[in-house]
Amino acid sequence: MHGSQLRVAYQGVPDPNSEATAEKAYPNCEAIPCDQFEVAFQAVELWIANRAVLPIENSAARFTETMTSLLALPGVRKEYLTRVISHPQALAQCELTLTKLGLNVVREEVDDTEGVAEFVAANNLCDSQRTRRGSPQDEHLADEIQDDSSNETRFVMLT
Repeated sequence: MHGSQLRVAYQGVPDPNSEATAEKAYPNCEAIPCDQFEVAFQAVELWIANRAVLPIENSAARFTETMTSLLALPGVRKEYLTRVISHPQALAQCELTLTKLGLNVVREEVDDTEGVAEFVAANNLCDSQRTRRGSPQDEHLADEIQDDSSNETRFVMLT
């Protein structure tokens, strides 16, 4: 590295489990978000990043993260929601809890759970909620929504 900072690619937008895992595995690294797994692989192959940290297996499903919150735009109430937007595996991990909450909503699948927050905010979708780890500007509608609280994700570090 000759004194330069280690660059670590991960799949997702800033602040997901993968970024936190990259920073835990490689303290003080420059974490580089990639919108797809393939982009993270290419970042290492093309020397844009020195490493990649990617989820490979989950105790509930493959290639996913645990969902801790049901989030919406500020001021939105659960009873007015018509859809939940998230990765198919995240939706599967929360199915029983969503049903127990009495939410009669359409489940809409997307490739990147973390990217949904930006999409909902940018489009001011007041009828939508998303499952992901929260940020200060989100309205928490429910916490600990994964059906299995012992759910864990295993990551691989690539060079």
